[in-house]
Amino acid sequence: MSKVRKTDEESKEIEKLKYKIGNRLFALRDDEKISQFKLADKIYIEPGTICDYERGKSLIPIYNLLKYSSYYNVTTDFLI
Repeated sequence: MSKVRKTDEESKEIEKLKYKIGNRLFALRDDEKISQFKLADKIYIEPGTICDYERGKSLIPIYNLLKYSSYYNVTTDFLI
């Protein structure tokens, strides 16, 4: 089985998406005035991982997106 390579355009779109989601996640946490550590305890995600999502360093997997969605009572569409 061969790997599918991303085009430069696809890679740029993924980077934009990571940044957009990260900004949204940070804004929600900032509005609530909660630290990354407290949020991590509540949704069972490592604080460093939360930081990576908010800074756009990592693309959030669907199972963690669902945790955020449930915690903040928003749709996954809103987050992405």
